Amino acid sequence: MNCSIEKARQLGYKAIFLFGNPEYYKRFGFRNTREYNIQTPSGENFDAFMALELYNGSLKQVSGKFFASSSFEVTEEELKNFEKEFPHKTKHVTDTQLFH
Repeated sequence: MNCSIEKARQLGYKAIFLFGNPEYYKRFGFRNTREYNIQTPSGENFDAFMALELYNGSLKQVSGKFFASSSFEVTEEELKNFEKEFPHKTKHVTDTQLFH
């Protein structure tokens, strides 16, 4: 995660947004987006919707609704075709993937 954060800084990005486990991501400095007055497209906010300022105050003048890139929208068929490119693996769930 630290490598990704540093690369985003090098590329000149102001912030990183994600949907993830707050207990995990807060150790890297991520905070709930409500602190920046940023919501989902439907105006919602929840614990897993987080942001990290890559520079002190980089989100100070930013507020509104977050819209993910359309590149994240895939159909079930596209997903199945993509997954065919990889060898089969059995999926496992570990304690670190569970919300407590």
